[in-house]
Amino acid sequence: MAARLARELTREGCPTAVLSLDDFYLRRSERTQLARDVHPLLVTRGVPGTHDVGLALSSLAGLIDTRGGGPTIVPVFDKACGDRAPDRDWRHIGGPIEVVIVEGWCIGARAQPASDLMLPVNDLEREEDPDGHWRRYVNDQLSSGYRELFARLNLCVLLRAPSFEIIQYWRAEQEAGLQRSRHGSRLPMDPDALHRFISHYERLTRWMHRDELADLVVDLDAKRIPSVAVLAPPVRAPMAHSLKRRAQRIRCCRAIGARAQHAEARPPGQATQPWTCRLQYPYAAQSPRLPALSPLRSPRTRFLAG
Repeated sequence: MAARLARELTREGCPTAVLSLDDFYLRRSERTQLARDVHPLLVTRGVPGTHDVGLALSSLAGLIDTRGGGPTIVPVFDKACGDRAPDRDWRHIGGPIEVVIVEGWCIGARAQPASDLMLPVNDLEREEDPDGHWRRYVNDQLSSGYRELFARLNLCVLLRAPSFEIIQYWRAEQEAGLQRSRHGSRLPMDPDALHRFISHYERLTRWMHRDELADLVVDLDAKRIPSVAVLAPPVRAPMAHSLKRRAQRIRCCRAIGARAQHAEARPPGQATQPWTCRLQYPYAAQSPRLPALSPLRSPRTRFLAG
């Protein structure tokens, strides 16, 4: 979805780059040290606290730097070997860039209330985090460095799975497709190992689906086909959204709709599912001059979607 949206926006005159939050995972050695110092569960990548937030912020700063001056070099994480790729394999992203799409699992998440952390949500927390130290540490990260990172978001998009249970099936598909890396290799996880791995993300996934701290919620079916998107009123700072910002939000929603409708690969003979974008945005009615379809030309537009 992120790559297709980037191509659509670039085609419309907004040069777009895509960053994956996964590429900013800490190195395996760093996670091992974190597991020794804080909690053993932190050796597993993915949860807040296992990313190099400082590196992510500096990469974003490089991409939106109005002075230009050479490409921005961003890291690459090799999931086949579970470690960051060598520096020579990092990506070089040239400018100028007007739109940056940041995709990742916990984009935009905010910390849970402390009372929500008291009871475990699954066997992993019950057996390996009985005192709640790991989940409190992860939650605290969302109130510090990640909060600064997510504050850079102009628009947050949530692709919502129909249930948490389907996520394990999707992850099994991803495991099967992982290519062996020249830097190392591992076999795909067996069902028990996969279930344990997914359990690290259950708490925050369920919280994000309830909290809905996103500007655009896209519901997916079991085959990842989007059905309905709701553009909600801005939830972070309503008064800060200018006329151009509101137009940009609607343009990007239309671009998402176009990509979802026309670029999904489906088996021959399978009917195309209708895709609707319901714009629930009261400010639009107050702005008759809203340029919903015309390209926006503003210096170094900073638009990050998760």
